[in-house]
Amino acid sequence: MINVNFGHPANAGVLRHLKGTQNESDLPKHTLSISPDDVEEPYFRLGTHPDVVTRLWDELTIFLPKRCTWVVYGTPVLVQPASGIIFGMGSGVPTYALRLPEQAQSEAVRQGAKTVWTYNDAWLKGLGREHDTVLDLASWGPNWVFGNWLPDECDWCLAAYRYAESADLGSMP
Repeated sequence: MINVNFGHPANAGVLRHLKGTQNESDLPKHTLSISPDDVEEPYFRLGTHPDVVTRLWDELTIFLPKRCTWVVYGTPVLVQPASGIIFGMGSGVPTYALRLPEQAQSEAVRQGAKTVWTYNDAWLKGLGREHDTVLDLASWGPNWVFGNWLPDECDWCLAAYRYAESADLGSMP
């Protein structure tokens, strides 16, 4: 069993985001933290595209020494089992993010990973919405990047696991 560290400052930003977006999952709203094994069809019922769940839970984690797949606020995440730090997260739109050590984050950005995602809300503009939604991962804390199905992401995921293991991460700005 994984115990998410809900009190660690490094989790504050991502938890605030997850709590605010937990409306698309089939899980009860009070479900804070649960094993994917306890979710019927987790690849299809967490409000996240199944390709993103597969990428996050099955593909990126091939080098990890321990299973880290978990569900927090109805969202697929990766949690470092020793520290309880969230280091990966999938989103409803085909995106996922990893919390990387600084050097790996710099390399990821150099290879095309982004730290800001603009969700095209064109369908909402007809309802009077004036602009797209922008998510800047800096609001979650340092070193988060959006994945982009880049070849080195499995190595970066292992670096993220080790980084989160130390629990010596920056706190929320």
